[in-house]
This record gives sequence, C-alpha cells and structure tokens, in this order.
Amino acid sequence: MGVAECQIKGELNAHEMMLSKNWVTGQAADGAGESFKQNPIKIEDGENYVSL
Repeated sequence: MGVAECQIKGELNAHEMMLSKNWVTGQAADGAGESFKQNPIKIEDGENYVSL
C-alpha cells in the first residue's frame, strides 16, 4: 500500500480534486513510483519489488 500526503491551502473543487488524484496516480505508476518497480528492496527472504 502506498500513501500520498498532500498539503493544500484552501479547498479544492471537484475538478481540482480529480486533477490532483490523477497526478498522484500517474506519479505512483510512471513517475516517482517507477523506480520502486526497477530497484529491489532487500528483505529477509531476498528481494522485493514494489508496485504502487
């Protein structure tokens, strides 16, 4: 499970909220989260690849 914590000033309308969610989803899939899929995390039993 991944968690994105966002801090905003004021309130978002429905369109702004949708845009924000889409941006975070895109970052998890192809942006910042991409490196998690490509670089293993060492764990007790070997290695783990994370996909958000």
